[in-house]
Amino acid sequence: MSGNFFCEGVEKASQRSLFNALGFTKEEMNRPLVGIVSSYNEIVPGHMNIDKIVEAVKLGVAMG
Repeated sequence: MSGNFFCEGVEKASQRSLFNALGFTKEEMNRPLVGIVSSYNEIVPGHMNIDKIVEAVKLGVAMG
């Protein structure tokens, strides 16, 4: 199977249209989709630097 199974075929047109609306190209839709989750918040003092770490991870994933 080529590409991502969640974007192929007529039955996946609605998912594909949402990715298109977000500006994804066909090439981008054929790449793995990576989600990055963070516990960053402004209440817990120990979490105040997590946003910087998350941005660095996102940049690294995008470069990879």
